[in-house]
Amino acid sequence: MKLPNKFLIILLSLFIFINIAGTTFAQNEEQWERIQEALNYYVNKVRSSPRNLPLHRELMEEYTQAGLAAIPVFVYQDAVKRNPKNYIVLYVMGYAYLKQYMQSQLSVGGYLFLERQNSDGKSMIQMSFVENLPYSPLEMAKENLMKALDAKPDFPDAIAAMGDYYMLTDKPDKALSKWQEAVKMDSKCEPAHLSMARFYRAMGRYNEAVSEYQKAISISSRNSARKYLELGITYMNMDDLKKAESALLKARSYDKNMGIIYYKLGQVYAKQGEREKAVDMYRDGKKYDSNNAQAAYDLAHIFLNTNDIKYALMSLERGLTIDAFDDSLSREILSYIEKGTIPAANFLSQLSDFEYSDNFHLHYFLGKLYIKEDNKDLALRHFRSASALNPDHADVHYQLGLLQEETQPELAKEEYQKAAELDPTQLADAKAQADLLFKTAQDYLERGMEAKFIETARKGLALYPNNVDIHLQLADIFKKRADIYRNNGKEEQEKEALEDAVKHYEQAAELQPDPKKWYNLGLLYERQGKIKAVRAYDKAIQLDPDFAKAYYRRGNFRLNYKVGRVNVLVYEPEVAIDDLKKAIEIDPELADAHFSLGKAYFQMDRPEEATAEFAKTVEVDPTNYKAHIYLAQDYANSGDNQKVIFHLTRAAELNDKDVEVLKDLASSLLKYGDEAGLKPAMKALEKAYRLKPDDSEILNNYGYTLYMDRMFTQAIDKLQKALEIRPDYPEANYNIALAYSGTREYDLAKKHWQKVVELKPNSDLASKSREFLKKLAAADAQ
Repeated sequence: MKLPNKFLIILLSLFIFINIAGTTFAQNEEQWERIQEALNYYVNKVRSSPRNLPLHRELMEEYTQAGLAAIPVFVYQDAVKRNPKNYIVLYVMGYAYLKQYMQSQLSVGGYLFLERQNSDGKSMIQMSFVENLPYSPLEMAKENLMKALDAKPDFPDAIAAMGDYYMLTDKPDKALSKWQEAVKMDSKCEPAHLSMARFYRAMGRYNEAVSEYQKAISISSRNSARKYLELGITYMNMDDLKKAESALLKARSYDKNMGIIYYKLGQVYAKQGEREKAVDMYRDGKKYDSNNAQAAYDLAHIFLNTNDIKYALMSLERGLTIDAFDDSLSREILSYIEKGTIPAANFLSQLSDFEYSDNFHLHYFLGKLYIKEDNKDLALRHFRSASALNPDHADVHYQLGLLQEETQPELAKEEYQKAAELDPTQLADAKAQADLLFKTAQDYLERGMEAKFIETARKGLALYPNNVDIHLQLADIFKKRADIYRNNGKEEQEKEALEDAVKHYEQAAELQPDPKKWYNLGLLYERQGKIKAVRAYDKAIQLDPDFAKAYYRRGNFRLNYKVGRVNVLVYEPEVAIDDLKKAIEIDPELADAHFSLGKAYFQMDRPEEATAEFAKTVEVDPTNYKAHIYLAQDYANSGDNQKVIFHLTRAAELNDKDVEVLKDLASSLLKYGDEAGLKPAMKALEKAYRLKPDDSEILNNYGYTLYMDRMFTQAIDKLQKALEIRPDYPEANYNIALAYSGTREYDLAKKHWQKVVELKPNSDLASKSREFLKKLAAADAQ
């Protein structure tokens, strides 16, 4: 909905009068009639379609732009009094307060306030500026929106408006959460999509902003001019000038009377080097918005960036003339422009030193002009003046940083940080914005501020996604985090960190392909259990046919990759062998390749070849404890017990946290070793016990070694624990009987030998237990 031109003129003239007066008005009949006409128009429109929420919002937008947000507030205050529990009325009341607050941030001199006054018994409307409203618009907005949600909790429009409230109270995370909640509830919630689009654009997340603008446009044609305008500006921020032009032309097709559309189109044409079209668009814009100095200044900077200095100076003159309301100034500046850049710059510098010393735009422009003229000292002077006049302008700080980067690097970093924390979108183009963010991110990383580095680097990549170094730095950070999470058993966090690492390695490998990047990506895919690891190693080998590790990792992955609940191998072992042999051919000292090849032969039941490869592994790398384990297993099968003990001992030395190795070593020492093996067996079992104190087998064997070392009481303690865990454990019953006999507690020994006979009557242990029981019986008979 678009207000009629005639009515807009009335609203704007009313607003102009209020700004000039700055005091209470509606003191005469004509002024009262204007207020009443604006008020009646609003009431009639909303009454014609009271449940049409887009109509309400559009009217509020129109009145806010005209400086009359007090009228919707006034209208809905009456509606709430009549319908205090109606969720729609409560919602539009809350939304109106949000708009009143937004206007208050733009108006000069205070808030617009509308109230009823009684005069001679008659009710009369009065509008005034007041320095302090009798209420806080933001708090009133929250109160009414919460009431609306109490009445209807699943009301997406009110939830989206709460997001706007949180944004205005500087809680962006809460705001985004509310908008997302509204969209999840209703995918066609236009206000939520539009608010998210504006939020993403402000954050420099332009691709997400574009997506949200497109959704908002597809949902409704209402206010399409404004939506296409903002979409066009977003494309301008992205330096996608063709799409920007298309969106802005769409905006113009919906509203031919909006001056800013022409100004933005002019800026697009100026950036494309189409000077005449740019000037034409600027002139068209002036027909609808004649006093827009900022549009002239913006055009001046674009012409300056495209080295069209004369037109840059002429655009600056337009802005200065509009600001100063001084036609004589215009003629004087233009005369110097005709003389050339240097005379014009000198004259403008004089203006900046005296009568226009407080004009930020003049100093800012001169700073950039003197950079073009390679006069860094004068550029620095004007940018410092501009910074003093407007300390919140990001590009000024960025330019100061660039000028000081070589001579005063620490000051440069401070300026970059200020610019990044303000509004990087003020910079000339997406590349400059990204450059600022990357410089700032690097500074954060150097100072150990990893979280700030990630946040700032991501903003930079949203603008310029092709920075390979930043992608690699982020990938390494997330990989290290994944390692930490894995070590701490935090599986979900590890998974998320790995996903981030993969995403950035993928970008780096695609942007700047080299074998190392693809190899590292393959390793990450392996950790995720993704078959894409093979493709990554393929790429690494294509780029470097002699990359031994890539052949090894591809072969090893194929040897181990399983799918399904029953863990079925995807590749036959034969498929991996060629890769592993190729890796060894390129690098005979690659121990891991020998080990994997040994595993392949082991899976194929080729024991001699497997043993040879495991032996080669420990020859090349004596610290490969898994190869020692396999060798111990191979030699156990062939009956070479001393080699079994040797390799298990080496494995336990290399990794004394592997309980199974410690158990196997102790068992082998007790079974195949001599008396000297008792102490090493006891030591191995002591370590195993510390690692796994509830393992009945460890407790039994540990107890037995203590018994053998005549430490009967300690042996009984461990064997009792084994039997508490597993009462029907024949070996533990037999061993504790031996220990009790050592302490001369024969009745207890007899009980446990009897238990062995009961549990396993046909075993050797039962036979031995019967012998001991006979001896005890004979001793008792004497």
